[in-house]
Amino acid sequence: MHHERRISPRYPVTVGLRWRAQGKWVRRPERATIVDLSLRGARIRARTNDAIKVGSFVDIRVGRGRGIVEVRRIEGSHEPSIAYFGVQFVELDSRLRDLVVDRLERRSEDSVGCGSTARGVESSRSLTGS
Repeated sequence: MHHERRISPRYPVTVGLRWRAQGKWVRRPERATIVDLSLRGARIRARTNDAIKVGSFVDIRVGRGRGIVEVRRIEGSHEPSIAYFGVQFVELDSRLRDLVVDRLERRSEDSVGCGSTARGVESSRSLTGS
């Protein structure tokens, strides 16, 4: 059985985004969905894509927020054309960083006994960007 160690807790969310592998011969951005979110990364549900492999850097867009993530893991799905991508945030602009912090604060407030987690999220704004 696989066991993951996380620096920050992951919370279930549903956030639509557009993403695209970096590189010279890339296609147009594709739609995807963040299904789990943590301070340092996310789990993204998206169509399988031969251009996106473990170690790939991918541009993401959520509304007007932009960022870059590195793919750390790819898991198959019961749907043949869908995969789950575990990504680590490399760079987030201030809009996207604020969205991540806002979502995590809301989720941690919903969790029992997580008041300190919300303060930890707030104090960690500088971890994912300038």
